Amino acid sequence: MNENIWTDWRLPRPCPKCHLGELFSINKKFVQTETRESLINALDEPPYPVSGYVFSEHFQSNTCGEAAAALGFVSCNNYPDENGDDMYAKYSTFIPAPHIIVIPKSCPDSVRRILIDSFGLFWMDELKIKKTQVKKRGAKRLSSTIESWNTKKRIPRLQTIF
Repeated sequence: MNENIWTDWRLPRPCPKCHLGELFSINKKFVQTETRESLINALDEPPYPVSGYVFSEHFQSNTCGEAAAALGFVSCNNYPDENGDDMYAKYSTFIPAPHIIVIPKSCPDSVRRILIDSFGLFWMDELKIKKTQVKKRGAKRLSSTIESWNTKKRIPRLQTIF
């Protein structure tokens, strides 16, 4: 996975549905709100060097027309560097979630569905919620995916005795 696609807001994002097209932001469907901490820091003299915002963004694919939505955090440098770099965006939730790996065409549908569902948990890993809950859910999904794959391939289930 090319992580830069999801951290550099200037790069196009791949469509989670058709994987051929790109997601383009719908300008009228972008909402950004400055965080309380950022507003308080802005009162300092001299002004705090970074401002923080939460955002929601809607996308549409340029090929299949799929709609997608995202939530995240934007950090803006109030004193841009000589390259003009002044913004860092971190997406934390996507609906539908972009694929983080390529799923082979030979993958059974039952396994494919579980994998696609698990991609959403990847984006939540950076949230400041209880990370252990996210990791446990991700591990359960992964375990479920492996069990489905083994069932489809008729691989016997291991018996564990404790």
